[in-house]
Amino acid sequence: MECNVVEPLGCVPSSGGNENSSNPHENVVDHFVIEGEQSNKLPDHGCLQKDEIPRVGMRFVQLQLVHKFYVTYAKKVGFATKIRTTTCDKITKKPVNQAIHYNRDGFRGSRVKAPTRKNTISATGCKAMIYVKFDKEKQEWVFFKVELRHSHPCSAKKAVHYHKYRDLTMHAKCVIEDNDEAQIRLNKTFLALANEARGPSNLGFSEKDLRNYTTARLRTSNVNADVREMMN
Repeated sequence: MECNVVEPLGCVPSSGGNENSSNPHENVVDHFVIEGEQSNKLPDHGCLQKDEIPRVGMRFVQLQLVHKFYVTYAKKVGFATKIRTTTCDKITKKPVNQAIHYNRDGFRGSRVKAPTRKNTISATGCKAMIYVKFDKEKQEWVFFKVELRHSHPCSAKKAVHYHKYRDLTMHAKCVIEDNDEAQIRLNKTFLALANEARGPSNLGFSEKDLRNYTTARLRTSNVNADVREMMN
């Protein structure tokens, strides 16, 4: 995370009538051009409430609440986020503004040679982001700039493939441990959990996460066994 030190800032500039606007998208830039083509489109917001869509003028008491709100929105839409820049006050060293972008913004080629990898582009040039500033008078974080359009399709069902959204529940861990002790194969365990959730897309993890958890659990048990053997 990049942190730039600047002079103390005053109150955040007012967003005018946009703060009370009934249209959450009217403050969004209409489009921008990539390689001569207008390729940016708004993602599907059909499953979201009006208050769940970022818009200019939204206010939060803490920066952590801003992160939680935008990450929740990104997960429901189907993309991942990252903190691009953070500017800190020169005196207090506390953040005064921050930009949160789509995690594959910009243009960047893969380091892997083309013959060994089909997808040679590891970034999509997407400009979806939010920019928040700290209002010193009201002691709140304000959405100063919002870009909702993406240069790529978004799918909420594929959000499980993003590493930051994959998480094993306690129920899944118990099932994995019980089936592992019963010597049931992991693919059978994953299919059972997927059937219980009515489809793999409804799970918050992949089959690879099950294998990683089993490997880590086995490694931990081996270490504990070695320690007990050394103590005896």
